[in-house]
Amino acid sequence: HLSVACGEADIVSCATLSNEALVQGAWLQPGTHLDLIGSFTPQMREADDDCFRGARLYLDTEEALTKSGDLLGPLSRGVFSASDVAGTLAGLSRGEVTGRCAAAERTVFKSVGTALEDLVANAGTYPDRVRNNAGGHWNHTFFWESMAPADQTGEMSPELTEAIEAAPRPTGRASTVSSSCSTFEK
Repeated sequence: HLSVACGEADIVSCATLSNEALVQGAWLQPGTHLDLIGSFTPQMREADDDCFRGARLYLDTEEALTKSGDLLGPLSRGVFSASDVAGTLAGLSRGEVTGRCAAAERTVFKSVGTALEDLVANAGTYPDRVRNNAGGHWNHTFFWESMAPADQTGEMSPELTEAIEAAPRPTGRASTVSSSCSTFEK
């Protein structure tokens, strides 16, 4: 049952197209991290308001505050405010934002999806295709072919290249979760 699995998990990750909350904050234990990567429109919802109450909230981009039903509802009801957002993925990656402050602190990451996230996922999933054979430089052609429209040409910006270079690399097998909710045991 979902409530039991969420209550026993350290990390709960949702990647759904749900229009109603599937995860209830009452199920989450202190120290749980909730990862919400569905709900990219105002009508969609994966988590109830209690998931956000008292949690440290991170977003992939500030734009998420205007797009996601997971955030728009609680914002309108005063569960949290835009100033309560602890930071963005870019800020965390650059070390400009503080992560979890205590082991018992609940954290939430809400993503509505960005091209940069797709690029970094590509880099982690296909490292042999991403790097050129000579010198370990980024294979920009691979990124343009796989991520950009066919008529787009040019080089990646230095900022984008830097962000990809700084991204952590997975040590195990990469996999994509696309089920209703996935939980990882403690």
